[in-house]
Amino acid sequence: MATRVTLNTVDGQLVVDKTALEGDRPDRKAEARWLAEARHPNVVRLVSFENAVLRTQHAGQTTLRTATLSPSETAALFLGLARTLTDLHNRDLVHGKLTLDHVIVSTDPTRARGVVLCSPDGGATRPQDDLRAVGGMVDRLLARWDEQGTTVPGRDDWQRIRSRLEEPDDQITAQRVARWFAPLVVVAPPSNRELADDLSGDKPQLQNSGLLGSAGGRGVAVLMGFVAFVVGVTVWNPLNGAPTSPRASIELTIGHDQFEVDGLVDTAVGTPVGCPPEAAVLDHESTVWRFVAPDDRPLDRTVGQAEAMVPGATELVYEDCELWAVGPAGRTMLERP
Repeated sequence: MATRVTLNTVDGQLVVDKTALEGDRPDRKAEARWLAEARHPNVVRLVSFENAVLRTQHAGQTTLRTATLSPSETAALFLGLARTLTDLHNRDLVHGKLTLDHVIVSTDPTRARGVVLCSPDGGATRPQDDLRAVGGMVDRLLARWDEQGTTVPGRDDWQRIRSRLEEPDDQITAQRVARWFAPLVVVAPPSNRELADDLSGDKPQLQNSGLLGSAGGRGVAVLMGFVAFVVGVTVWNPLNGAPTSPRASIELTIGHDQFEVDGLVDTAVGTPVGCPPEAAVLDHESTVWRFVAPDDRPLDRTVGQAEAMVPGATELVYEDCELWAVGPAGRTMLERP
């Protein structure tokens, strides 16, 4: 195939023109039809297709191949890619030509998933082809990080994803791949875990206060020791400064029970009725603490665990019993331990 690609300005807007040369016109027509049908915020926008010239809106010059990002930041983009593919595959649209160069890293705030797909095949029909291509991209990035000596948190999971996508079967979907990438977006704070081993008595925990009584048949409990533990973590972690936020008290409901969080907490949430009882707390250091009762026992006196650090998260929500950290940078699912 022969195609001339140029960057032009039309009516003050940057556009990319692909001019189909001899032998390439059918491919450009197929690409134009695909883009016209896709009309997705994370797919490059078709402007026109006239006289064998495919014109699309310029979405940026940085791609997954040229971007300089950490593995966690890259995982966030792969998560956005997988969610975009989920939308497309649900409409029987297969990209068919996914490469590191065909995934643009966007800084446009209207593209919440951070990626823009370009240069589709136009005639591909097998979703597994897109998933296999994602595995190939992961393989190339792992090789690059090895060459650069980059530490890859959760490397075993990266390798597992690559292996699963070498020959994806019909049971593997883009939505499933998104669930695989979600935990790789967060960075678990090792100092929290080390401190938890040494200071087990100072871990935050759920305790029945017995002070407020019951209202409408609901029990009341308190998250105790939270402030002491956060202060301890701050002293141990050299990346964190001393907390200056005032003490706060937040009430939350877990199923039919009401609880109170007392400490340096940005947000707290409990699972709704019908879900396994647990609670989650987001502190001012962007650390997510999770309270899960062992062996389905009551949550009273359950010890909280620092599960992950999610930079930029501003709130926690439970959706379909799954915990999500939400912020301006997007949404991150935290799988139940």
